[in-house]
Amino acid sequence: MLASFDRLDDFFVGDANSGDEFDAYAPEGLVPVHFRADGIRSVGPVLRASVESTRRPADLGDLDLDVLDEAGNTIGRYWVGAVALTHAEDHGPAFSMTGWVSRLAHRSADAAWDRLRHGRLTLAGQWVGLTQAEREGWLEVAMRYERHLPPKRPPTVITVNGGDITDLAGFYCAIGEAANGPGGYFGANFMALRECARDRPGLTVRWRDSDASARHLDTVVETLAGPMTWMELAVSTLRDAGATVVLE
Repeated sequence: MLASFDRLDDFFVGDANSGDEFDAYAPEGLVPVHFRADGIRSVGPVLRASVESTRRPADLGDLDLDVLDEAGNTIGRYWVGAVALTHAEDHGPAFSMTGWVSRLAHRSADAAWDRLRHGRLTLAGQWVGLTQAEREGWLEVAMRYERHLPPKRPPTVITVNGGDITDLAGFYCAIGEAANGPGGYFGANFMALRECARDRPGLTVRWRDSDASARHLDTVVETLAGPMTWMELAVSTLRDAGATVVLE
């Protein structure tokens, strides 16, 4: 362990959304991040030696930033490459660091992690009343969430409540919850949706109030099969992966 701390300032700053996979100008590769670890609880020997031996920037290499629950269990993690300690405060205590990430952590994910950390992610439908940005953060947490539950057979018939879906992020929240329970993940883009559906042979998706969903998922995007709305692409993706989709 390098260190444990209460919060990360300026780490959750991303604003990506579920439709970014259709943006031809979406950034690729690594992007820089400058953040501050505050409320330091403990410091490991490697970091302590770096701080005490020099007050100059110290190279810490590639790191996994683990998200912990109240019991200290890892419930998620973020990889940060080429981390450098740029400043260590004598009185705080806090560390300022720089590094590189494949995608900036979403600005709304911190609040979603807090819900999960304090056991407030156990009821269905909590994502419904959130803003679109908050649902995007919810999706990021669902994707990275490491559940500590005994394995059980996943359902092969799931019901998506289309009346709750008002945007693409809401669709991913809805199908993730239907497939894997509150806070569940079943893709956050169409490629991941296809992979998740392929991993569940014999899946049947009952999409209730599908007309209501279609009114909100009406953005048209170019695909290899031609122009499709998000609704049409969601249905096509699931069916191409072998799932049966019943529109109700």
